[in-house]
Amino acid sequence: MLCHFEKYTAYRGSSDADKLHLLALLLRDAAGNWYDGLDENIKTDWTTLREAFNQRFEDTEVLRWRRSQELHQHVQGQTESADDYIAAIRKLTRSVGVGELERYVIQRGLRPELRKSVILAQPTSVDEILTAARLAEAA
Repeated sequence: MLCHFEKYTAYRGSSDADKLHLLALLLRDAAGNWYDGLDENIKTDWTTLREAFNQRFEDTEVLRWRRSQELHQHVQGQTESADDYIAAIRKLTRSVGVGELERYVIQRGLRPELRKSVILAQPTSVDEILTAARLAEAA
């Protein structure tokens, strides 16, 4: 969850103090309520705050289980491009930690007309799956 935030602050060259102030400004809803209830010693140290945030919002078994369920249920939508579908699945497989199964999960969820072409191409990597799916979409 903080990945995008940390990329942005690195791009801006933000100091730890700037990160503390910006994060406090951006958090809302449940995350904002969580932040408001923190001790001041956590709110004033970037490393401590980041660890507390990750512990509260990222590293829970429930969230990993939910992402795993989403991964197994996600299939390519009728208007979803192969690029968008594969990007979404790759993000989920990284967050769940499925690695080696990524190719099979991607192929399983492709629209049937694309899946057939992709399987016939016998891809050995995600890039080859994407190439075969693009060709099938263009046909």
